[in-house]
Amino acid sequence: MSRRTARLLPSLFMLLSTAAIADGAFTVDTLWSMTRIGPFAVSPDGRTVAVAATSFDDDDNTGASRLWLVDVDGRRGIRRLGSGRGSDTSPAWHPDGRHLFFLGVRENRPAQLFRLHVGRETTRALTDLPMAVTAFKVVDGGRAVIFEAATWPDLGADFDTVRMRIAERRDDKTQARISETRVLRYWDHYVTDGRIPHLFRLDLASGRIVDLLPGFDRLTGFDGFEWDASADGRTVVYSANSTATPYRDLDFDLFLKHIDGVEINLTTGNPADDTRPVFAPDGTHIAYGRQSRPAIASDFVRLALLDVSTGQSRPLPADLDGPVSDWRFDPDGRYLYLSGESRGRTHLYRWLEDDVDVVARGGTIQGVQTTRDGVFYARQDFTRPADLWRLPDAGKARRITAFNDAGLADVRFGDYRSIDYRSADGAALQMFVAYPPGYRPGEQYPGVILSHGGPFAAWTDVFSVRWHPGLLAARGYVVAMPNFRGSTGFGQSFADAILGNHGEKPVADTLAAADWLVEHAGVDAERIALAGASYGGYLTALLTGLDQRFTAAIVHAGVYDIGAQFASDSHWSRPSAYGDAPWTDPVRLNAWSPSRFVPTMSTPTLILHGEMDYRVPVTQGINLHGALSGKGVPARIVVFPHEHHWIVRPQAARLWWSEVLGWLDRWLPPNGTSPTMEAS
Repeated sequence: MSRRTARLLPSLFMLLSTAAIADGAFTVDTLWSMTRIGPFAVSPDGRTVAVAATSFDDDDNTGASRLWLVDVDGRRGIRRLGSGRGSDTSPAWHPDGRHLFFLGVRENRPAQLFRLHVGRETTRALTDLPMAVTAFKVVDGGRAVIFEAATWPDLGADFDTVRMRIAERRDDKTQARISETRVLRYWDHYVTDGRIPHLFRLDLASGRIVDLLPGFDRLTGFDGFEWDASADGRTVVYSANSTATPYRDLDFDLFLKHIDGVEINLTTGNPADDTRPVFAPDGTHIAYGRQSRPAIASDFVRLALLDVSTGQSRPLPADLDGPVSDWRFDPDGRYLYLSGESRGRTHLYRWLEDDVDVVARGGTIQGVQTTRDGVFYARQDFTRPADLWRLPDAGKARRITAFNDAGLADVRFGDYRSIDYRSADGAALQMFVAYPPGYRPGEQYPGVILSHGGPFAAWTDVFSVRWHPGLLAARGYVVAMPNFRGSTGFGQSFADAILGNHGEKPVADTLAAADWLVEHAGVDAERIALAGASYGGYLTALLTGLDQRFTAAIVHAGVYDIGAQFASDSHWSRPSAYGDAPWTDPVRLNAWSPSRFVPTMSTPTLILHGEMDYRVPVTQGINLHGALSGKGVPARIVVFPHEHHWIVRPQAARLWWSEVLGWLDRWLPPNGTSPTMEAS
């Protein structure tokens, strides 16, 4: 391939990605024009909701979050809050219902805590710290706020010295990352500078800030410090690691601390992780997520209820199909509402004493908040991004926002169906199939099989911005999303079925999905592509080495060499997942590594990878590209220097989609078109 051709290919692929699209089709432009709702807060009287919503600017290559007010009864139109400068999120009401707290980013400074007078539209900054405020809770009847920010254990609330140390670290010419523990980096950044999240109490009358965790130096959740404060602000509970350095093992426990007392470990008897604590309104109980098997990634998070006075814990009485999340007490502390996965959908459940009932069905339901006369939540599905819904105590659920109705008014989606099928060994499986708009039974279509990441995750009925099957279906592909063994939402034993052998059963389940497409969905056996990200990229690469029936493959952030995944940011559970480790049996470890099957790989493969991806390091993608191109298999690699495990910036995401669609058009064009480029 000439240098000039290499320069032209991205623009040619961009043209391809917009070719042959019917009027009203779902496109990348549609996807990136959608507003994405985020955190929301219901006013004390239950009549108004403040919600953060993010929209994207392609020219600036950024997204900005704004706060909006929504009247629950719909009598007044939705209205925006604030000046429009910067980005605002995480709203929370003062008990008086007139003031709103939120986190705001201004002029490229770290996020700080603000207070807004809703009626007067006046805003005041409550903090001016050298580090970001990342979470907060209004306590003590609105007289104080407890907030989270990262500091050094020896500095605490000495913010002037924190500012100087940050400047010193920034000006260090070496920028060396040094560690003697297993904790080196996470997602897209190194975690070696010694800063730890602390909780601080801000007195709103005096402005005084006090460190509630002086000297605290435990590891906290890598995706964020998980904590809560009692309504009176006198007690905090948090999840933190209880093991010592060098962190050969991790065990996250719940710790309780009175603001003028000592730290108490509440869950020392559980050897696995205890996470996401939430106080009951009266502070007497804590709802939290509990796992039972250390370092087993497939182990579901299950809800438990802990009595603070006795230390006794009891689990959710029902054995649900998958992990649970977003649990919240009702205002009286009688009920617990929670989201739970089941067979590709996420429903809203309610726990009362020994009964657990479904009260609203997904799609996908998340972000639960409760009031005295009902519950609020965000709901989405394949054909609609998330909106806010209200479910009253008596009556039917009703949607109360419509951020994207206008943008979707003329869009035509094909059918989405949940399909039950069987693998070669008779295992019962489920998958979603997306059909092109205007699909005609009896005709033949090209097909795409998408493999999800995880692997202990699932394809769910959600409006995905990463792998939305509707973008492929709109171009004329029949798209299958199999929930192979290892997926969540089908019982614990189904998820555990691939422990110690990451490849064999998902390979069989995916091949059975391909057979089903040919037999039941009119898919041309000579025109089937594979695609997936993370574990899905691993499975895609592995399948191309085990079966040569596929016309093309797309591997995003995929694992090529299993042994090399011990360079990942997250590797504590990999020995149990893979069945071995480099320090026990490296040969057996790699039994199902795609790198072993390069001699039989012949499928044209597109490889996409973020250079700041520390979950699956970029060398995995580069290795796959080097092996394929060295062998002579058609291969194309796109490395995004400023992206991580996900491609999140608008321009990068658009290029990502143009590459994906262009590769499919190149090797298995939709009906009515023909290949436009030869392999290079």
